[in-house]
Amino acid sequence: MSHTSKSVLAFSIYILILGFLVVFAPNMIFSLFRLPPAKDYWIFIVGMLLVGLSAYYAYAAFNELTSFMRLTAIMRSLILPYFAVLVLLGIAPASILALAIIDLLFAIWTFWALRIDRFHTT
Repeated sequence: MSHTSKSVLAFSIYILILGFLVVFAPNMIFSLFRLPPAKDYWIFIVGMLLVGLSAYYAYAAFNELTSFMRLTAIMRSLILPYFAVLVLLGIAPASILALAIIDLLFAIWTFWALRIDRFHTT
């Protein structure tokens, strides 16, 4: 398994766990980020979307879909600026930036791995 695939597989596991937590214990997650308790069904949809996305990431990792993994790194690196705008507009609390930082760190790992894999075959 390439370095890139390992980074994306790790991210897949992270969002799988996050997805299950959102599906089965959304208010625990919400309280960590100082959000009001979940009252609508949408949070369960988001949780299931995370679980589904984790399958796509795992599939890409196991099948060495480098172009897809590169795209995910680009998109994950955009989460922090997007969340920062939400915070600056007063739409979301600053505590959600923690999630965005985690996404950015995983994206940096994937970018680094893409570079390593380009110069070294495994």
